[in-house]
Amino acid sequence: MALEEVIVTNKPIHQILAGILANSKNQLDKSIKLETYYREFVKINDNYSKFADGLIDFYVLPKKKKKN
Repeated sequence: MALEEVIVTNKPIHQILAGILANSKNQLDKSIKLETYYREFVKINDNYSKFADGLIDFYVLPKKKKKN
């Protein structure tokens, strides 16, 4: 795959992602419900000994807009 453009920055990735998320929340005009599946395995002494899974709902609410 060839890239058309590469941007080099001195910001850590977590700051870039936080900015993207903040901008996305500012653009929301209604609530969003994200549904996902979670699975976790625990390995102790090179043996998988525990297992857990479940459904997770995340609610993203729009930022309250100030009344003019």
